[in-house]
Amino acid sequence: MRGGAVARAAAALLVAAGALAPAAIAAPDRVAVPPPGSDPARWTSVGYPKSWSPSDPATTYDPRVARPAPGPVAGTVTVAPSGAPWTAVAPPGPRGPVAAEVAPCDPCAPAFPRFAAFGSYGRPSVSGTMLITRGGEPGSGSEIDVDDTLGLDDGDVFEVGVAWAPFARHRVFVAYERFAFDAEQVLPESVIFRDVMFDAGDRVASSLELDIVKAGYEALLAGTPTSSLRAGIAGWVWRYQGSLENLDGPEDQSRSFTHVLPVAHLAGEAAFGVLHVVGRAAGGWIGPDRYAIDLSGGVGVRLWDRVSLDLGWRWTRFVFDETTNEGDLVFSGPYIGLAVDF
Repeated sequence: MRGGAVARAAAALLVAAGALAPAAIAAPDRVAVPPPGSDPARWTSVGYPKSWSPSDPATTYDPRVARPAPGPVAGTVTVAPSGAPWTAVAPPGPRGPVAAEVAPCDPCAPAFPRFAAFGSYGRPSVSGTMLITRGGEPGSGSEIDVDDTLGLDDGDVFEVGVAWAPFARHRVFVAYERFAFDAEQVLPESVIFRDVMFDAGDRVASSLELDIVKAGYEALLAGTPTSSLRAGIAGWVWRYQGSLENLDGPEDQSRSFTHVLPVAHLAGEAAFGVLHVVGRAAGGWIGPDRYAIDLSGGVGVRLWDRVSLDLGWRWTRFVFDETTNEGDLVFSGPYIGLAVDF
């Protein structure tokens, strides 16, 4: 009898041990239980709310989701049901999947707008000199002061252009610009224009035009959603055209020619709320008597993050020496500029 009782007791202990062994192996050091008053049916045995899936994005975590807890204890997770933190300690070893943190993208990476259109109108004065010959023949022209002698002063300058960015930080552009001046004046001194003498006291009508077609490329060096710094290169195909007509005599002469000038530029702009500022410096050089310098700056408004309207000042010096035709012209005055991004 005693042996049978012992055997039966040992068997019962073995059964109990066998039933408890998986739980002892898998059970954590401290069992996680739902907080008081919660519905146990809505919680898993390791403290995960059943409404959450490990595949959920990190940004849509249930506020009670388990997250790795700080500290050296392997397998420790922290759960915050209903805003009250509590901890379940699991044994070391593999855990269930936990959504990994995703590195945020950079929403402010600098980039050109895909398309842009721009234009400006200026009312500058012109000063300087020019010497225009006939057929490149030396001595067939004299140096003429375009302001004091011809009376050319304020004129019109306008520019229109478009740009396209095939890549975020690179774009190409084309533009057309025209400088135009004309005047009527009684000559204070005699001049020779294209091998024709115009005498002092003659009443003459004169004109000066400079047409420039620009095509080039620029890169975005640095930028934010409200500012940019750009650098680029372009080719200027420019055409000079000038004329003198004696309104009291038969003399009437005109001359035109076309050449190319390589030009580099650096430009920047920034918006501070609705306030917008812009600046640009461009220059091209072939030699000490064949170059261009173009400087401008303005301030205005930036509307709807795509329209800029600015008032500013521009100063341009254009120097040429083509065959025996020479010019050293300075244009300076206010301008208004408009740019639209698409």
